[in-house]
Amino acid sequence: MNKLHTTRSWEFLGLNPLCGNNQGPVTSSAPDVIGGVIDGGSWPESESFSDTGSGAVPIKFKGECVAGENFTSDNCNRKVIGARFYFKGFEAGNGPLEDIGGSFFRSARDSGGHGSHTSSTIAGAIVPNV
Repeated sequence: MNKLHTTRSWEFLGLNPLCGNNQGPVTSSAPDVIGGVIDGGSWPESESFSDTGSGAVPIKFKGECVAGENFTSDNCNRKVIGARFYFKGFEAGNGPLEDIGGSFFRSARDSGGHGSHTSSTIAGAIVPNV
């Protein structure tokens, strides 16, 4: 079992942010690139996941948007193009999620913030003053 351990991805990875403190425009993008994240889910209502200005979903995308607890197919858009959730392996090794304590969703919805942090670092929209 790995514990989630960073909220400072740029420093953790030894990178400089593309736009210091997200104050400037991104100068390039790759609309045909699909980024995949295996983490604690995402909070699709976050401004980081707004699809305003996003192009069409790449034709080569073969995934799906799987509904679950507090997460419907409407939570996917042209930014969050697919979502899945996996818990059976965790439960096989640790017992039912309900017995672990803490908050969780049986869906791709993030309950702790780490998944939203990492996925928005990879492909999130620039949000002013964040």
